[in-house]
Amino acid sequence: MKPVQGVYLSESIDLKSYYGSAFAPFDDTVVLRNPAEIEAPESVEFALCWEPADKAFDDYPSLRLISSIAAGVHHILHCSSLPADVPVTRVRDPQQAKDMAAFALRYVVGEHRDMARYARQQSGEIWQRNPYPPTTEYRISVLGFGLMGQAVSDALSRLGYCVTAFAKSPREGSGNVRILSEQDGKQAAVRDAQIVINLLPATAETVGFLDRSLFNAMARGGMLINLGRGQQLVEEHLLEALDTGQLRHAALDVAATEPLPKGHAFWTHPAISVTPHIAVESRKGTVARLITEDLRHVWAGETPVGLIDRARAY
Repeated sequence: MKPVQGVYLSESIDLKSYYGSAFAPFDDTVVLRNPAEIEAPESVEFALCWEPADKAFDDYPSLRLISSIAAGVHHILHCSSLPADVPVTRVRDPQQAKDMAAFALRYVVGEHRDMARYARQQSGEIWQRNPYPPTTEYRISVLGFGLMGQAVSDALSRLGYCVTAFAKSPREGSGNVRILSEQDGKQAAVRDAQIVINLLPATAETVGFLDRSLFNAMARGGMLINLGRGQQLVEEHLLEALDTGQLRHAALDVAATEPLPKGHAFWTHPAISVTPHIAVESRKGTVARLITEDLRHVWAGETPVGLIDRARAY
């Protein structure tokens, strides 16, 4: 196929500087430029995006595919200039899903076996073994059952944990994984859970999803692991749950404002672990390969792997 003419669209980062070398091996398929470098906007048929400006798509009437550089597409769907009839894709990387599962397991095992207690014992030179419940009696809820949620649920199930996954629509579970859906309600999905892992997509319905009612349905002294979006967490409700003992620990890899602002309560709260959105890494070469493959599918009249459902926003 003749190389497709593409454009980088972002208000927040220099996509060309970051991804230019990654897409170079695929220049027989797509040639990407910054808007200022494009002489004929009507020839542009592909847009690679991250947080594009609100009017970013207005100059490109011939677009046939719009891609996010990551799993999230909310920043694209919120653009008023987004063409209604152009497919939008996101990155769906199986290796990222495995990395996400490994990251979640680090916190699950640490909480389940109370590894922080051993750190405290070490500082006091205390040699003492502490009992812990078997995995078959330890209840974990995974919110979101897409590529990431399925990988996390599967990894936990293989270790014998009792997993309740929360999906948008009803479906059958397998092994140690039980699946509930929106019709069951979020409180049912997390009831008596000792750990809740959030991997929900960014949609209008999931804003503020992690709130007081959800925390109160969990087992007392439970843990929240938020790997979804910062806007899904009601921050004051989390602080309240931690300060009253309803939750014992929260691990937060995302924040409503990133970077997390200086002086924010999360930085210094003794029951909160903060990481700077590093649960998975977007490897530039992999991103370029997956996006190029989707582009080739579209030009061949096929459905791209990363195609999103606009009604669901993922």
